[in-house]
Amino acid sequence: MQRTRFVSLFAFSARPFGRSLALLLLIGASAAAAQTPSPTSRSTGGPTGGQSTGRKLAGDTVGFTLTEAINYGLDNAVSMRQAVLTMQEAKERKREVLARGLPQLNAALGYTHYVSLPTSILPPELAGLPPDAEPLEVQFGVPHNASASAELSQLVFDGAYFLGIKATNMLVDIEAERTKLSEIDLRHNITQAYYTGLIAGLRVRAVERNIDLVDNLVRETAALNEQGFVENIEVDRLRRSRADLDVVLSSAQRDHELALRMLKYTMNYDQRTPIRQLDGLDSLMLVNSVEGTESFTPEDRLEYRLLLRQEETNKINVRYNRNEFLPKLTAFASYEQQAQRESFNFFDFDQPWFEIAIIGANLNIPIFDGFYKRAQVEKAKIQLEGIRLQQEMTAEGLKLEVAQARSNYLGALERLESQRESRDLAERIYEVSRTKYMEGVGSSLELTTAQQDFQTAEDTYIGGLYEVLAARADFIKALGRYPTVMDFR
Repeated sequence: MQRTRFVSLFAFSARPFGRSLALLLLIGASAAAAQTPSPTSRSTGGPTGGQSTGRKLAGDTVGFTLTEAINYGLDNAVSMRQAVLTMQEAKERKREVLARGLPQLNAALGYTHYVSLPTSILPPELAGLPPDAEPLEVQFGVPHNASASAELSQLVFDGAYFLGIKATNMLVDIEAERTKLSEIDLRHNITQAYYTGLIAGLRVRAVERNIDLVDNLVRETAALNEQGFVENIEVDRLRRSRADLDVVLSSAQRDHELALRMLKYTMNYDQRTPIRQLDGLDSLMLVNSVEGTESFTPEDRLEYRLLLRQEETNKINVRYNRNEFLPKLTAFASYEQQAQRESFNFFDFDQPWFEIAIIGANLNIPIFDGFYKRAQVEKAKIQLEGIRLQQEMTAEGLKLEVAQARSNYLGALERLESQRESRDLAERIYEVSRTKYMEGVGSSLELTTAQQDFQTAEDTYIGGLYEVLAARADFIKALGRYPTVMDFR
């Protein structure tokens, strides 16, 4: 007997974009400390509404509508928690760049103990001795020396600093968009997994319904056999068909269990807790209209908008490297106190401490670096041109993706209508064969064949339902119409 196989898409693909080297040049390579995020509450939407934690049912079972399953995944999926950490890292990098332009204050304490004081050689003339006398060996200083100092510095001018700030602001925006992109992917994967579970459950119920029909036939045929109207082989043939359905039912139940496990995996839900799907196929087939597809533009997709933002960061990178040719001016002030003692009595504040105060400025003027900065500028220009080429290629690829997704969806709808007609026809043939058999003008072989054909047609129709739902979900994603409810800005 033919079986339709259902595949669930449960891999979390964030479709990450490679970070441009421009931002790394602007903000450095230090990483912020990772923090464990707490789940963020979200508003519910969609056709069913609901709660992100599911609904407690009988026993340990928890029920989820599609929207509730999506919201639970958004709160708990590993891919979303990783996106939150990446967002936090981007914010810390922004603070890191800002800190370069803020006043820098450092303090230092020092203590030196000369176990043996350094010896200096002096000419004899300094002591009033004849020039041919032996040089004098003298020791200067005291054994115990202490110092306390503070230094304040402030960046006055750096042509690349403010560009770095602008770049990190854009980095935060880009990571926010990437987080939304991760959310869209997760929504899509959970939706597909939810559809797979519903279809697998529908197939189980279809097989159970066929078993009930065959059970009735077996009882009726057995009764006719006892009265001598049919032969034993007729009963045996139906019982064989009934045994085959038991095998089909066991396989369908395993597929349904696996589909639910895949759904829980996609949601990052506890595999030990049983769940039940609360939405039905009838309600889901009526939502998420995909009309108006002729108005699609590449800007409707987050992937393309991210490339536009990356173009802006690469433009900044070109300017940043050019500004590296400009001088850098830094002002500083330093204050220090020193103490020199014959013994360690620095906590005797009646003894003197000697002050040193300095103010100044440093001007760093780049003159020649072996054409290093020039190479950096040219490399940034090449990266900028590469991003523009990638935008062009991505725009055409997205248009093709939409056209293909639309074709797949319309084709699935057409096939579903044909499969529905085939199933209805197979059901009518089965009913006619059953009636003929009960009236004694048909054979059990004809009836069994009709029943198997009906089972096959129903399996094919159920598979067609999944194809329509999955193709529509792919079409909605290709159009960029999956909503996002997370805002990290």
